Amino acid sequence: VERSADNNSFSRIGSMPAAGEAQYRTDYLFTDPNPLHGANYYRLKQVDRNGAYSLTQSVAAIMGMAGKTPVIFPNPATDVLNVAFASPVDGASGVSVEDALGRTMATIQASGLRGTQTTEVPIAGLARGWYSLRITLPNGTVLQGGGFIKR
Repeated sequence: VERSADNNSFSRIGSMPAAGEAQYRTDYLFTDPNPLHGANYYRLKQVDRNGAYSLTQSVAAIMGMAGKTPVIFPNPATDVLNVAFASPVDGASGVSVEDALGRTMATIQASGLRGTQTTEVPIAGLARGWYSLRITLPNGTVLQGGGFIKR
């Protein structure tokens, strides 16, 4: 089992013995003992007896949503930015991308139910540089989403 904070550089965090040549479905369970705050990318590295290996696609898990700070990933981003945030009420939230001068460069509506919401923000049309997020919840509360780099 490998983990990454940026979906590029992975490190081994654990291993499990394989079931071998099983003729039936085999499920495995692994718990990350020290997940990172924010986005954690995980993948599996399956190693054969002869040393050959294959890697799975990575999956993201978001940790640390208990506070009011949204989680942004990947960072830096190229085409799409994922944003996870907690909303105390049902309804649409506005997600705005602002440049370094505070100008709104993109806005989307994220509709969802109370609790953790995850939405994708298309950023392919933005110029390279530093941006920040501003999230307006359905009840009017504004969350400052922190910064990200568009590459």
